[in-house]
Amino acid sequence: MNSTHARQRTTKLPVDPTRLRHMPTQFAPVDRRLVYARHIGRLTHPQVALYVFLQCVGDAAGLSYYSDQRIGEYLHFTGSQLRDARQGLIQRQFLLYRKPIYQLLDLPQPVAASVVAPAAEPPARPGAGEAIAIGDVLRELCARKFPS
Repeated sequence: MNSTHARQRTTKLPVDPTRLRHMPTQFAPVDRRLVYARHIGRLTHPQVALYVFLQCVGDAAGLSYYSDQRIGEYLHFTGSQLRDARQGLIQRQFLLYRKPIYQLLDLPQPVAASVVAPAAEPPARPGAGEAIAIGDVLRELCARKFPS
């Protein structure tokens, strides 16, 4: 094959190799937990569009390297719409991004409604500039999560 006609293969390196996605065995090409774990209701429409697009074009590990321009063309996004959607997915732990690599992550575990109880009156906080011992922080968090 002539080198001018050879298709160059780009090696995709994950943003974080320790967080490669593992798709569950299922019928659908898009992880059904997006709907059944109610993640979709917490995302904006542009975030859902970007997530599904990246699911479709990504490899088995969830990696893809489409350019912002190309994604914008497919999804009819402006540059700021794409940046906002990407940032929202990053904040919600659905995605990692290091230009030019998008890395889809395993879907976050949903928080069960019964686990999140209304907080009691917050404990007194130290004044500004005062240090808090990490042990005290951990005890407070454990007391909230596992009240006696």
